Amino acid sequence: MDLSATGMQLSVDRALPLGEELKTRLEPASDQFPPLETVCEVVRCEPDGDRFLLGLNITEVLQ
Repeated sequence: MDLSATGMQLSVDRALPLGEELKTRLEPASDQFPPLETVCEVVRCEPDGDRFLLGLNITEVLQ
């Protein structure tokens, strides 16, 4: 996973259509921070071997 202020890149096992809305929950490595929950839009989907790389635009931070 690659995370920035406005988006993220994830590796997934199936292709998703552009424009699809996803909810994500990112668990921190330590208990010092709460999980990050977002609503994202798929803006890119590229094959990567037997997986797919998704480019996601964060449209809302839920927590």
